[in-house]
Amino acid sequence: PWSRERRYAWTGVKTARTAGIIEALAAYSGLAYHSVYPGTWRAAVYGKGQGMPKAKEAKRKALDFVLYNYGYETKDHNEAEAICIARYGLIRKQEDT
Repeated sequence: PWSRERRYAWTGVKTARTAGIIEALAAYSGLAYHSVYPGTWRAAVYGKGQGMPKAKEAKRKALDFVLYNYGYETKDHNEAEAICIARYGLIRKQEDT
């Protein structure tokens, strides 16, 4: 059990490091950087009340959304969620203009 906790802590460190690198590269390149909670982008993309499904359902929803809206079958749920987050960015950009 203790080794599992250490593994999860290390995952958090790696995630924070990756986020910091992305944020630094964006700043260096003059690009805007925004972080968003999963429930926020899901509600904007899928509709209100659809923000926090269970993990397995959330993965399936992202895969189905991309296939239905873009006709593209992603290699996995990570790719599908990245496309959904990009869609969220477009929604926000349209709201700001």
